[in-house]
Amino acid sequence: MPPQHRRNAEETTAAGRLPNGDGLIGRDVDPIADGLREQLAHRLGSELIAATRSVPALLGLPFALRRAFRQHGQAMQAHELSRQTSRPPCTNGIVVAEPFHGQLAYRLGAELVAVRSPLSALRLPFALHRAYRGFKRDRSGSASRGNRGLGVIASLETRLWGGYARYALPELQARLDDAAASERLRSAAAHALARWHYAEGAFEQAAELMARSISLSRDNLQEKRLCQLLCLLRAGRPHEAEARLKETPVAAERRIDFALVGAEILRRRALADGVPAGQCDRLYLAALNEAMAPSGMSPIELADPDQPLSIWNIASRPTTRTGVQDAKVSVIIPAYNAEKTLAMVLDSLAAQTWRNLEIIVVDDVSTDATCDLVARYAAKDSRIRLVRRTVNGGAYPARNDGLEAATGDLVTVCDSDDWSHPEKIERQMQALADRPDYVAVVSQWLRVHDDLGLAGPWIPKLSVLDLNLSSLLVRREVFDRLRGWDEVRVTGDAELRARIEAVYGPKAICKVRHDNVLSFSLVRDDSLTRSAATHVRSLRFGVRALYRDSYRNWHNSLRHGGDPHLPRGNGRYPVPLGNRRAGTGVGTFDIVFVSDFALKGGAFVSTLNYMNAAVRAGLKIAALHWRKYELDTDSPLNPLFYEACLQHGVELLTDGDVVSSRHVIVGYPAILQHLPDRLPQVDCENVIVVINQFATRLVDGSDRQYEPEVARRHLTEAFGSAGTWVPISHWVRRLMLEDETYPPPHPQPWHPMIDTETWCAGPIRWRPSGSHRPVLGRHGRDAYTKWPGNVDAIKKAYCVDADVEVRFLGGARHAIRQLGYTPENWAVRNFGATAVEAFLEGLDFLVHFPHELYIEEFGRTVMEAMAMGRIAILPHQFWETFGDAAVYCEPDEVLETVHRYWMDEDAYLAQAARGRDFVRRHCSQGDFLGRLDALTT
Repeated sequence: MPPQHRRNAEETTAAGRLPNGDGLIGRDVDPIADGLREQLAHRLGSELIAATRSVPALLGLPFALRRAFRQHGQAMQAHELSRQTSRPPCTNGIVVAEPFHGQLAYRLGAELVAVRSPLSALRLPFALHRAYRGFKRDRSGSASRGNRGLGVIASLETRLWGGYARYALPELQARLDDAAASERLRSAAAHALARWHYAEGAFEQAAELMARSISLSRDNLQEKRLCQLLCLLRAGRPHEAEARLKETPVAAERRIDFALVGAEILRRRALADGVPAGQCDRLYLAALNEAMAPSGMSPIELADPDQPLSIWNIASRPTTRTGVQDAKVSVIIPAYNAEKTLAMVLDSLAAQTWRNLEIIVVDDVSTDATCDLVARYAAKDSRIRLVRRTVNGGAYPARNDGLEAATGDLVTVCDSDDWSHPEKIERQMQALADRPDYVAVVSQWLRVHDDLGLAGPWIPKLSVLDLNLSSLLVRREVFDRLRGWDEVRVTGDAELRARIEAVYGPKAICKVRHDNVLSFSLVRDDSLTRSAATHVRSLRFGVRALYRDSYRNWHNSLRHGGDPHLPRGNGRYPVPLGNRRAGTGVGTFDIVFVSDFALKGGAFVSTLNYMNAAVRAGLKIAALHWRKYELDTDSPLNPLFYEACLQHGVELLTDGDVVSSRHVIVGYPAILQHLPDRLPQVDCENVIVVINQFATRLVDGSDRQYEPEVARRHLTEAFGSAGTWVPISHWVRRLMLEDETYPPPHPQPWHPMIDTETWCAGPIRWRPSGSHRPVLGRHGRDAYTKWPGNVDAIKKAYCVDADVEVRFLGGARHAIRQLGYTPENWAVRNFGATAVEAFLEGLDFLVHFPHELYIEEFGRTVMEAMAMGRIAILPHQFWETFGDAAVYCEPDEVLETVHRYWMDEDAYLAQAARGRDFVRRHCSQGDFLGRLDALTT
């Protein structure tokens, strides 16, 4: 609002506040947010003045606003009498310079911005509704704006780890360098960048970014400081790390983490100062024990005082043991060529204070002396025994063999390169004894290097400790119900833990106290957690992330009574190709389908139907999930996708896979605007891009989704070819020909496909709903593009308050917001509330009137309705797509059209038959091979 108008408006109210105590203007709020409110209030009020020129329009205003309008109108008339001859300036055609206009605009607009203002009663232009909604999203004071800004940083960080670092990194850097942004936001950007560079090994850069993050904002100081200390240590700056540690107040719950880091700082500083290595080891070990002292565990010492400190040369001698140990614990150790590490593991387990153990070493066809080593230990300790596999299969098949051999009341695992504190199992058993309702218990471990030096997590976080999933100690009856581990390459232990929680509840697994460091895990360069394809970073993007999403989808069914038993061959959910044991990451296919399989709309359903058609044709297929950059990269994939993959044996590809395929079919071109950091290697003969999304959403060229030139460049980089671009309708083909940024389109459109044998099976009937009055329906997303652009058209097209029933699947919030109320003859359901087939079964007519400027590339819901023998009523722009298969009219002609066919049985049956015939001729899955042959010959 211009300053003079604000002053004039303030003069009209006591103490500068508006009469409406519920209004947001005048509250003690953030100045930036207050400024946005003022701008919005003035704009809304000015538009309202321009729009409200008649008595009927005034009647649509709340009483307080009508009175204010009249008062200011009288003042304006008085002012007109003495007005100077000069005409006031205009802004966008709306007079705003006069002080009375300014006062009224500000007051009216402020009323609209009020929290409880009845906006729905106001007949505002569409643009104002959108402006108001945008304001509502951004309001709620400085905290809300700050959180919104931090949400942007969190979203960028999600994309950073979610496979789009090439785009998210510069965006985060720009946020950090933006001097106009808040310090909290810039600090969060620096923190996100530091974590990334730490994981990339750029420790100096990470340390500088963390210093900058803390200097900008001391929010979340504990986490930031811990991150900074790790960065400084890895950058070789222990003295600076020590100084930063001394100035940091440490919360009690984080004491163990800072103490462990402090021990490492002490050793690194001593080494840098030239202190002899042996003395440095003693300093470090003393500091390590001091850090662990509050837990009450026995201290760690050198097993051989004459040898340097290492994970191979430590021991601990507890002084007390539990009296009664009736329960037997089976400890399974999968081992492959573990001759050099296994002795340390067996020594630490043999020294456990919980003596009632059986220690089962499962040899996975080692080629070294692993079995001889186990035999020597077994000769000295009857609790140790060896199980030998005949085929190398990996850690999880070995664990399952050990589980079959185990006789204990509880079962746990220890990896062949982990050191266990002598009190580890006893403390875990005590945690279970204290809470008999728990079915399992898990503990923490510290990742260390060979010299026992702190390795810490692979990415800095609030703790240097990690949950040790291999320490999961489980009651035997749980394994009897669930069986064992999924026999994959990586992340099988995480799946088991998640499955237990899905079946027994989120609180079924107890955690040993955070300050109990019960294991040391050796960080090795040759482990699967550090290899390219299965690196632990693939938890966010890659094979681990996709595997986790797949098993979570299955686990959702377990929460509703599904069978949790996992056979050794799996068969419950799809496993990515790169996580399979046999032929890992290698395959030959007929088609690789590429799309964003987290979507739920038409593009997803169309691609899924192409996949089903390919399987019906006997083709071997794989799928590559390529998430659209602007969307949440952590979103779960559509359950229907996993169902199809499991049913049809579709392989899931991730980066690191090397496959060959005759065809690659891209089912959603908008994803091609951004190229993921890593993709599988796919050697193919043909690339086909199905254009079911035009480059712009609107015919006026606005709301641009992608640039065809960029998409073609990324296709070439990913698959070696810019591909053949195939429109899904004649309208899209014409638009492509008119747009010079597109390559020449394929001459024959690929209409979306459907299983005509199922969808077209029912008889065509007149008045199929069985209702005494017509039943109309709309099925589609609740986006502004899917509704007519003005309120009157919405009313007419969807027969508001007429003697018909109107049903919606997919929501109608946008339309209801425009109308200001929910019509009595409307019934609204969200997506997923009922199956599409069941929804269409209850209709007589499908009505589909999107925004007048929206490019509806095809209209899948129209095809589905026609397949089921329902008449589709559409605006005229669909003629180019469906021809005489549908009925076309203006919005104000919909009701008349409905009644015409409702009263004429022959006309209804004939039109419904034309619609179904179109579907059979142009959309049958049985034509898929013919389409491929026509395109490639």
